[in-house]
Amino acid sequence: MKLILASLLFLFAAEGQLADPDQEARAQDLMREIRCVACENEPISNSGSDIAADMRERVRTMIADGASDDEVRDWFSERYGEFVLFR
Repeated sequence: MKLILASLLFLFAAEGQLADPDQEARAQDLMREIRCVACENEPISNSGSDIAADMRERVRTMIADGASDDEVRDWFSERYGEFVLFR
């Protein structure tokens, strides 16, 4: 059981979660709104593709740097087009 918990913690740490729980919650919310450009009908929060991992990291970096939710959405829509947003 300890090995399983340690493995899960490693996976979450490898993803680079934000230290601030409020910022991480915002990031998670945004990751559910942004479409994976490789999978197309899956949010980056659920996708296992390499590009989705890069996109999740970008969301976290922007939030850690003080970007608003709208700034994150705008960055992704400018880079990938409006299709990238589920809303």
